[in-house]
Amino acid sequence: MELEMQDKRADSTETGWSPNEEQLEQLSQPRSRDSKQGNIVEVSFDDGYFPERFKDPQKTPPARFYLGMAIIAFNAFLVSLYASSYLYVAPLAQSEFRVGEEVSRLPFVLYVMVWGLGTLFLVPLADLYGRKPIFIASSALWVIWHVGAARSNSMVTLTVTRALAGLMGTATFAVGGSFAVEAAQGLVIAKGIVLFSCGVFLGPAFGPLIGGAVATYGVFEDQEKAGWRWVFYSAIVAGTLSLLLFVFVFPETNRTVLLQRKARMIRKHYPDLEVRLTFEPPRLAEKITYIATTTGKMLITEPIVVFISLWQTTVLGVLYLFFEAFPIVYGPKDVYYPNSGYGFNAFQIGLAFMGVALGITLGNIYGATLDLKFYTKMVVARKGARPPELRTYFGIGSTVLVAVSLFWFAFTTYSHSIHWIVSILASVFYGAGTMGVLLVTFGYTVDTYGPKCGAAFAAEGLIRSCITSVLPLFGDKMFRNLGPRYATLILALISLAEIAIPVVALVYGSKIRGWSSLAVKG
Repeated sequence: MELEMQDKRADSTETGWSPNEEQLEQLSQPRSRDSKQGNIVEVSFDDGYFPERFKDPQKTPPARFYLGMAIIAFNAFLVSLYASSYLYVAPLAQSEFRVGEEVSRLPFVLYVMVWGLGTLFLVPLADLYGRKPIFIASSALWVIWHVGAARSNSMVTLTVTRALAGLMGTATFAVGGSFAVEAAQGLVIAKGIVLFSCGVFLGPAFGPLIGGAVATYGVFEDQEKAGWRWVFYSAIVAGTLSLLLFVFVFPETNRTVLLQRKARMIRKHYPDLEVRLTFEPPRLAEKITYIATTTGKMLITEPIVVFISLWQTTVLGVLYLFFEAFPIVYGPKDVYYPNSGYGFNAFQIGLAFMGVALGITLGNIYGATLDLKFYTKMVVARKGARPPELRTYFGIGSTVLVAVSLFWFAFTTYSHSIHWIVSILASVFYGAGTMGVLLVTFGYTVDTYGPKCGAAFAAEGLIRSCITSVLPLFGDKMFRNLGPRYATLILALISLAEIAIPVVALVYGSKIRGWSSLAVKG
């Protein structure tokens, strides 16, 4: 044993690694696996090798977990923020490149549309190479493509660079939830998901504020048409900050990747040991094939996925239609509706979206506190059973809140004689209800599909991103031709009808899940 310890100390000196006293003591202890089956080591987080360097990610301290979750949420916030911010400077780009109104919106449409496609390859890459490298690469590519967008000399270049930024830069959308599951346990996971959701969905509400500020104050006297580029310059600065956080602060939590790294280090420092992994390392082609085929199957055969996607798309789609409605409701008096319009400039219109942002924040707070407490009591009352239908109680209330808020908004925006704060208060309740629906659908998906929820999220994301991306193309015409009152009334009636979705899920959810070959039964 003395000779063996000397050999290990010499090996560690050559490689630059120096064990501390505790590690030396652990190395001096004979392992049962070694004594029974020779020099064989099955790699785990509890095998005694390099305990300070390789720790079980599920034992991550809460402060470090929430820091990592905040970094993910910040990146997701930026990616979604710079989707909607472009819409408010699109007229400046349209004027410079001399294209039509619809063409000038394509950098937004394609940027959002490809979000769902990114999941199909970003998830397998993160499973194979780890969360941190993919987050770093995704953030770096997002910044690089926005450098191209900022320096575009044609609408084609701007559209292509934005599409590539949306495709490559959405790793946090695809894998952000995995960090919560890997680095926490119990209710801490739920709180982490709420923090992540807050970042994802606050972004679109803050986008008009950034875009409106650039459109109002970013136009220069000597170069009037260059102001729109400052949206992308600000994206480059913010994206670089996010990239640095991933590089220097964010931890790796993929258990498979960590154990593979540990196995390589043990082989390097202790070549006399036979190192074994208790799992087969994943293959990229198999991962991509699995995600693609399972996602396609869910789109075709899973009514639960389809209805959840339509439910999400309707409530979230209203926000994307508001990007076109708010300039009509709060901007200069419209020639078609002279009694409407409060005379806001672009920046003030962006400030009007803070009502939606406040509602989304309140919805997240409620979801992380009172609703989570209520849900926990129901689980305890059922002796630990967690049928997905328990989520629907919050969903029913949230859907009712969305419908009521849209009726409220519809009947307080047809005349400037009604103070603007009244309709903005309605948007607060809309934001809270929308966030409630999204939290419910995310939780219902996880509980329904369990380990296959990644493919379910990919399928829902494809539907959601494809539909919401095109809404601003006709939202302007919808609100101008029908007027804010009747256009919003139609949306309110659709939301009212969708109350049936959580009600049906509550009553017949177990039976519907029984029809599925992928859903959890019972």
